[in-house]
Parts: sequence; C-alpha cells; structure tokens
Amino acid sequence: MIAAAEPAPLDAFAMAVERLALHYPESRLTPQESRMVLADWRRLLGHLPSDIMAAGVDAYVMSPARFFPTPGQFAALVDSPWKIRQILAKRARDALDLMNQSAA
Repeated sequence: MIAAAEPAPLDAFAMAVERLALHYPESRLTPQESRMVLADWRRLLGHLPSDIMAAGVDAYVMSPARFFPTPGQFAALVDSPWKIRQILAKRARDALDLMNQSAA
C-alpha cells in the first residue's frame, strides 16, 4: 500500500498528460510551449501515482468538459481518491512502524 502512494515515473506521468491532450487537440502550442506546459503539470501534480493520473484522465475525458483542463481542475478531480490513498499509506506506514518497534 505504501508503494501505491509513490509519484508516477516521468514517462508514465507524461503519457497521462499526452493522453489527455489527444482528446482536446485544439491547442496550437509550439513544441517548446508544450514542454513548458508539461513541466508545469509535473511540478504541480508530479506527486500523484500513475493509476490516479490514469483514472483522472479517464474521468475528465468522460466528462462533458470541452477544453483541456488546468492543473487545478485536474487536481480537484482526483483530490478524493488521492486523499484516501494518502490515509491508507499512512496507516500502512504506522502499522509497519509498530511491527518494527515490537520486533526490536
């Protein structure tokens, strides 16, 4: 469970953002601008695990939204599952700490 709260690897993160961008192709960004946008997404949302990113992309694509989301819109979409994941990971770490203390 602890590993399930680890950030997505860069390639998985980039693939999730690219999947999202493919559904909203009206953007006319240059390659350099696209890299800057991806860097912003990574800086702001890079803490999210791969599966939460993928589920967020699926949820946004299935929504009635017509435009590419901002990082804030996307963060709001995945906030609940991410908070639950953090709570579960903390409980798992606490349980491991207790087991390690008992063994010592």
